[in-house]
Amino acid sequence: MERQVWETWERATQAIWPLFALDAYFPVLAGAREAAAITTPALGVGELPEDYGQACRAFEEESIYAEVKGLEGKVRVGYALQPTLGSGTLYGRFYFSQEADPGKVRAAFRQATQDIRQGRRSEAYLEGIRLDGELLGLPECCVETFVASERTAMEQMADQGALGKGTSGPEVQAILQEPQTRPRRQLEALLGMPSGRVGENTARSRDLPEDVVSSYFTMDLFPCAPGCARAATHGKEIRAGLERYDAVTGMMYRNLLLHMNAYFLWTREHAAHAAVNSAIAENVLQSRPW
Repeated sequence: MERQVWETWERATQAIWPLFALDAYFPVLAGAREAAAITTPALGVGELPEDYGQACRAFEEESIYAEVKGLEGKVRVGYALQPTLGSGTLYGRFYFSQEADPGKVRAAFRQATQDIRQGRRSEAYLEGIRLDGELLGLPECCVETFVASERTAMEQMADQGALGKGTSGPEVQAILQEPQTRPRRQLEALLGMPSGRVGENTARSRDLPEDVVSSYFTMDLFPCAPGCARAATHGKEIRAGLERYDAVTGMMYRNLLLHMNAYFLWTREHAAHAAVNSAIAENVLQSRPW
């Protein structure tokens, strides 16, 4: 691989977590994905901001913004701030692409932030998720399954008067976790285990059908079902594109696929995502040549 590309890769692993570089940034750089995204840690907790524009300006002053924006060159970098239903939190979402503009996503989440802040059910929030999926080229069946889960959660939160209130009681947490609980149960049934260390889950993953492994093609999406044909096609195409670009990178992405369902299962125990990322990165990136 050309020296310049390796230098870009090294900058990416310094600016964002190594797994997200391999999962999102590098496939776009290599032409294996048209667009991809990563989500930053929470930008404060408590109450959603009244002024979304001011929150965007404050985000642009954050060091992580400067680091990730500094990767712009062969890859275009954009962002949107996404509200959560319950915690009064905004998350930054960085988009890597060749041409895509997240402006429509940002506009939808701007309106959603105001709706949720005032405890209102927000169609704009669901539309933002759809626009996000469209921009990233995610399978419509997977996006709509997630939208349906989020709609149910939003309705339940609104009925309890907890929408956007930063409430953290067990009943509210159960509502918020349900969109992730369903696909984890499906995966647990396939793996024959409820959870476990990364290595244990990965060992089981090696015995899963190729379509199941490939359907978990990104850390940014739960497939609508393990082995979803559309999601599996995406995973196979990304892997093939990376292998054509560079054999080592293609191999590391294959290793990431084998760990992806372990990532989803392990985080069901609410371990810090940084710890989960570090544990998987130790396995996935052990063969990197730098």
